[in-house]
Amino acid sequence: MIELPTVNGDMVLISLADVAEWSEAFPAVNVRQQLAAMRSWLNANPKNRKTSKGMKRFVVSWLTRDQDRGGGRQHPQAQAPPRPQSPSMQRHHDIHARLKRELYGEPDEQFAGQTVDLAAGDFRSH
Repeated sequence: MIELPTVNGDMVLISLADVAEWSEAFPAVNVRQQLAAMRSWLNANPKNRKTSKGMKRFVVSWLTRDQDRGGGRQHPQAQAPPRPQSPSMQRHHDIHARLKRELYGEPDEQFAGQTVDLAAGDFRSH
């Protein structure tokens, strides 16, 4: 079904039977998708790879966390509401928005892209 890399470079084969068992145990989770995510994470974080013996424990822990979150993106109503920004982050966003307005002007509802005002003296033909 899928192979997950271990700390010593070996691969642990996750069988269809494993996937079927975990799909039953974690009904809110797309187990195949999460296994692909695990493989990507293990490839991107080789220092955090698991041993062959510890791989299934890693998989079950990952799936348990995803189940507890409501199965990830499958159930958007289970996601927590956005957290309020800290005052310093809000100040950062306000400054960024003000600078964009000063540099680019107010957004034009009829034109979604950026506009550039070329005065008569700014234009050079080639």
